[in-house]
Amino acid sequence: MEPHFISGIHNYCDRWCERCSFSQRCEIFAEEQKLTTAQRDPDNPAFWDFISNNFRKAMEMLEAWAAKEGIDMEAGGEGACQQPAREGLPPKQQALENLAQEYTRRTVDWLKANRRAFHERDEELRRQLQLGIDVHKQGVQLADAVEVAQWYCTMIASKTGRALHSYEHMDEWYWDNPVQSDANGTAKVALLCIERSLGAWLAIRQHLPAKADEVVDMLVLLDKLHRGLMYYFPDAKKFVRPGFDEPGIQ
Repeated sequence: MEPHFISGIHNYCDRWCERCSFSQRCEIFAEEQKLTTAQRDPDNPAFWDFISNNFRKAMEMLEAWAAKEGIDMEAGGEGACQQPAREGLPPKQQALENLAQEYTRRTVDWLKANRRAFHERDEELRRQLQLGIDVHKQGVQLADAVEVAQWYCTMIASKTGRALHSYEHMDEWYWDNPVQSDANGTAKVALLCIERSLGAWLAIRQHLPAKADEVVDMLVLLDKLHRGLMYYFPDAKKFVRPGFDEPGIQ
């Protein structure tokens, strides 16, 4: 990583690079700027190939994560993406961690089951483009929504679990400023991921109206997670994130 980049800043952003004052200090943004002119041109097949490849890459990332965690992606059912519960959580907190793991599993299963629906939507956008209809924004929105949903589904579970397991201690070394505990910081990341995922699912619902009822179920699940985290970590939003929340950082 080059010295001027802020380490991990992309983990706390809303991915709205055009309005981000830190884009030039974000390594992810720098990588995206390496796209070719053809990949940026909606009238060029390379652009649509890039959009189509996003979903394939999303599934590859999920499968790599599952392999690393020892999870059988082909198992299906309730245990497909659920990791063994760690010891020591009270029942209500354990239920919240289980809910986050359920969201991961359901997202993985849903994305796998709806590959054809995404492909058909992609083909529809291509046909509209051939008819002279400007669907550039729609294509980008759908690709981004899929990427956000798949990226954050695993992070929500891992960050929720870590926050809850840190809850009892709240990091004694931050006794003079408990808001800056790792538990609050981790919970804030989880909350940001949930909020970004809510937006992603709303975009997916707009593009796949036939799947609206299924998407609503995902939205309800995310809302339950958000409420649960805010109950246990009411000060999480006050946590100061590296870069974004630090005054004087440019």
